[in-house]
Amino acid sequence: PQIFGRGAADDKGPIAVLKHVLKGIHEQGLGPTSIGIKILLDGEEESGSPHLGASIDAAANDPERRARLVADALVSLDGPLHQSGAPTISYGVRGIMSVDLTVYGATHDLHSGHYGNWAPNPAMELAQLLATLTDPVTGRARVAGFYDCRRPLDAEARAALDALPPIEDALRDQLGIARDRPEAAGSLFEAISDPSLNVRGLHSGDVGARARTVIPHAAEAALDLRLVPDCHAPEMATLLRRHLEGLGYTVIDGPPTDAQRREHPRLVTMGVRARGYPGVQTPLGLELSRELQALTERATGRAPVQIPTMGGSLPFHHFESRLGMRVLALPLVNHDNNQHGPDENVELGALWRGFDLLATIALTYGVTPGA
Repeated sequence: PQIFGRGAADDKGPIAVLKHVLKGIHEQGLGPTSIGIKILLDGEEESGSPHLGASIDAAANDPERRARLVADALVSLDGPLHQSGAPTISYGVRGIMSVDLTVYGATHDLHSGHYGNWAPNPAMELAQLLATLTDPVTGRARVAGFYDCRRPLDAEARAALDALPPIEDALRDQLGIARDRPEAAGSLFEAISDPSLNVRGLHSGDVGARARTVIPHAAEAALDLRLVPDCHAPEMATLLRRHLEGLGYTVIDGPPTDAQRREHPRLVTMGVRARGYPGVQTPLGLELSRELQALTERATGRAPVQIPTMGGSLPFHHFESRLGMRVLALPLVNHDNNQHGPDENVELGALWRGFDLLATIALTYGVTPGA
């Protein structure tokens, strides 16, 4: 059985599980919990958590507020379980930055019959520009230096990736794709351990019933770059800007002036949304990590799947850099939950297993079995 609704999986379901676990512990007289639990709810996460960093900075500089906020670890309930359905621990998240590109032609749309083959076509030029950003076979970024910031996986993270259940064949069938890009980095989770460059949207002119015989005056693309630890948005923006300049473009910060149009044959606006942020990763071999591994297996009866870095992005770097906290994630919801889309859903069975897991952690973390 499933519950359908906006936010059912991301993250109303996990929030409800935590709330009722703590309520049940209190009402059934099972407490006190073996650990102190502080709850932080961020209502702006879907819009990039624009005020979280400032709030944490303010708390970090105020001893009283810092004491209320700081903890040994931040354990997030965000994200999906591994595609195999096995209990999952993620030891990090990727960061993100968003970039908008606009390529320009004439000051207005032109008739394609009267001006075709003569006037520049921004739609074609943008398509050609985007084709230079990634390798057509592997999908790897072709931007010089793009992977230089990547932190090598340590032996434990490498072993965790090698031990992941293979799910790529089943995923191809489920998603309706004839191929993935195994040449890129091996398995799915090896691929998401690296930075990525994605085109998330394109616009120029019109299509379908609204199509007109014109040369569009501009073409736009929206990119997102997923960042891993040690990869920072300003440096990545510089690399992308240099790549565009290497293609012969003059990179500007806003719509071109008449003088810029006359002087530069190839113009592109590059806008970086907000500041972006880096990823974070917690070592798998820490005592904290090993304790959660053991408790997850005790609660579920299965050894957890361990993912060094979750594919999604969350601004957890604030907690690591300003408060010195370790960051982990304990996903509770099914992977096929249609997060951010129509028919978002959560499986009831996943929530019941989440009750067992969180109750086990709350009551027995740090307690020696049999003591």
